[in-house]
Amino acid sequence: MKIFGLMAVRNEADIIEINLRHHLALGVDRFLVVDNGSSDGTDHILAALARELPIAWCRRIGAFLQPELTTELAGEAYLQGADWVVPIDADEFWHTPGRSLREILAESSAGAIAVDVVNFIQSREQRFSGRQALLTMTRRPPRPCGPISEIERLVTSRQIGFVEIEYPPKHLARASPGIRIGQGNHSIHFSAGETEWSDAIVCLHAPLRSLQQLETKIDRHRPEAELHDYLKLSWHTRRWRRLADEERLDEEWAANSYEDDVLDLPGKKRLTVFDTTLRDLVAPWIDQTKFAPRAAPIPPNLDLERALPAEFLSATLARVAAIEGWLEEPQAAMLMATTVMAVLELPQAAIVEIGSYCGQSTVAIGSAASAVSSSAKVYAIDPHGGFVGAADTPDGVYATHPTLEIFRRNISEAGLENVVEPIVKHSFEVKWTEPIGMLFIDGLHDYENVSRDYAAFERFVQPGGYVLFDDCEPGFPGVVRFVGEQTASGKLQSVTRSGKIMVTRKPAHATVSEAKEIS
Repeated sequence: MKIFGLMAVRNEADIIEINLRHHLALGVDRFLVVDNGSSDGTDHILAALARELPIAWCRRIGAFLQPELTTELAGEAYLQGADWVVPIDADEFWHTPGRSLREILAESSAGAIAVDVVNFIQSREQRFSGRQALLTMTRRPPRPCGPISEIERLVTSRQIGFVEIEYPPKHLARASPGIRIGQGNHSIHFSAGETEWSDAIVCLHAPLRSLQQLETKIDRHRPEAELHDYLKLSWHTRRWRRLADEERLDEEWAANSYEDDVLDLPGKKRLTVFDTTLRDLVAPWIDQTKFAPRAAPIPPNLDLERALPAEFLSATLARVAAIEGWLEEPQAAMLMATTVMAVLELPQAAIVEIGSYCGQSTVAIGSAASAVSSSAKVYAIDPHGGFVGAADTPDGVYATHPTLEIFRRNISEAGLENVVEPIVKHSFEVKWTEPIGMLFIDGLHDYENVSRDYAAFERFVQPGGYVLFDDCEPGFPGVVRFVGEQTASGKLQSVTRSGKIMVTRKPAHATVSEAKEIS
């Protein structure tokens, strides 16, 4: 008997390896996987795992058509000799307590098997994603809330949290040439026989693993046209996008994470039940992962309005918005927040920016640094020739206008002349000698230039120091590729992202070069 697992995934770097190793140990013989344009290194992890494990994978860019992708994989599995196919989402961990999957399937005469889904709930404190996050998902609802026909109304009216809903069953089926997988893997059509329910198999579901992952599920960096069909069916994603627009995701996180054993919905608390089944199931695989990004010790999510005076923050963001460039307010706020954390945690280390253009990001970074430390120093490295873009994109690298005088004027008007030190050179021309607490790479956005900028300074980034990448989005494949390689290897650890800016961190145990000149 051959059992094939089928997966269509996107941006699941924190758990994809744990998931695959668990299910291969459960009895799945081979996995067929499609990566749908991940930008967090998921594809690089799959490539590394495929060299070791029975995994065949490919990468598809474009619309997220999960039923079509998974149905295509089911057809391929049939051609490769599969007897059974198991469509699995990256956040699902199938469980066969006391028995083996192979034994259960051998006893079945059904064409398809339906199984129950149990949602597990994350701790309120888990604001960032990481492979250890599954270990704190030790609560679940006392019972699923439904019926399924009413779950959208119940959640939207704030009577229950999303993590409390009754999920439609998941299915596995005998392989056949005409099989069709439904939306969310919740149905299978044209299977070779009748469908039966089984209580010997259960699907443990980790739908919301962190506040960061909730933000990722909104998929803001993906054009809505690419998600059009998916959004028509996924009411919860449409709702989360609306809540993000209304700046209410913290409220949504409180309604779907436990603190003191309860979910906090507006005006009411919902009880949860202590259950370690998911934690116990995945724990053996977390320590054995080789390629998944390891979560760094992350400070609590910084509230900028507490760290910086509200009037100062508002004035700085307004000043940044008035400068020529492409930095939007949420990303400017992210730069300021990360700068504050870097200065407070590594007060003796410098802040380095590669690529300044007219000074939008420099003003955001310099203002935040000087607000929390009178000795903070920001080094802004840019030849100021006015060249922008990326060699590996259709538009290529193109010239705008020389920017040095504009940059100097904007720094002066922001009162940052004693904070920001311009270095009018390319990154590879700089002779650097100082420890770095935060490195922002925002030069030319192709693979060759990003890797060269990083290589020139990474040895001086301190353990625990922050490395930020601009334009880490599908339109700039070189940036996505480079960041994915660094996080997949563990050299950098994903922290969070805001739009096109990806925040990573050097592991706390990493070594760092002695201060010396770069020739």
